[in-house]
Amino acid sequence: MLLQQSPFRGEDEDEIYDAILADEPLYPIHMPRDSVSILQKLLTREPELRLGSGPTDAQEIMSHAFFRNINWDDVYHKRIPAPFLPQITSATDTSNFDSEFTSVTPVLTPVQSGKSPCFYKLTCLYLHHTMYQGLD
Repeated sequence: MLLQQSPFRGEDEDEIYDAILADEPLYPIHMPRDSVSILQKLLTREPELRLGSGPTDAQEIMSHAFFRNINWDDVYHKRIPAPFLPQITSATDTSNFDSEFTSVTPVLTPVQSGKSPCFYKLTCLYLHHTMYQGLD
């Protein structure tokens, strides 16, 4: 997350999953106290004790010292510029993704029976609208 690596260690995927279930996350000694604090509170195993699960919901997260310099009203009203804008040439440009992922043939998950195809279409339309705005 903040360190561009997992706080859990393991030689393979299974060991990492075991570490998530059994070990305490490891944080570098040089990591700022507020960063360690928010990660510890977000990674609490008991969901009912996790930051943001209390009666004030997301306000708990927003009020944490890690976010003390964030003006949430500016965030909400989209007055803060994005810290990174990827350069893309078209709606199908995948040059910002590692070829490890773009070279794999996608496998679509079958639609479960009982799910309304109407909602699927609405979701796809919304995603299409939001993802491709300004690319025309």
